Order: sequence, then C-alpha cells, then structure tokens
Amino acid sequence: MDKQIEKIDKELPITVYIDSSAGNIFTDPNINTVLTATVYKGSTDITDQVTRFRWSKRDKNGFLDENWGRLIQGRTITISPADVVQKAVFTC
Repeated sequence: MDKQIEKIDKELPITVYIDSSAGNIFTDPNINTVLTATVYKGSTDITDQVTRFRWSKRDKNGFLDENWGRLIQGRTITISPADVVQKAVFTC
C-alpha cells in the first residue's frame, strides 16, 4: 500500500457542531439565540485548542452575506432579529 494513502486513512476527521440555545427553527420574528461551536477531531473535543472561529451567514436565497460575515475570536455568537430576514443559515 502507498505510504501517503496509508497516512491519510489514519487521520481523524475534524468536525464542527453548532448548538443553538433556543432551537434550530424560528417562526417568531423575535429571534434571540446563542450559537455555540464545538470542534471535534474524531470523537475528541478539541475546541479549547482552536484559537479563531470564522462565522458566516447565507441569506434566504443561499447567497453569502458578506456584510454580516466577520472573524470572531470566540466560539459563540448571539443571533437577533436583525440577523435574519425571512431565512438565514449560519456556519462556522
């Protein structure tokens, strides 16, 4: 077996999970939730080793909202009604 392929097969995936303090779907326009990112390498929580988190938002049409996107040093962000017009998808 090729050593490069063998090395890749042994590496664990890095996954980011986002938790919302008030659920994932909002029908009330008065949205108020805190999104928290947790980072895993395989099944090990490595969030404390991450120094920067980049959050982004896509609008109701799936377009990246470049005016909203920003580099946030923390793993949490607060979402308010001003952040969502009809629909939004947040990623970290």
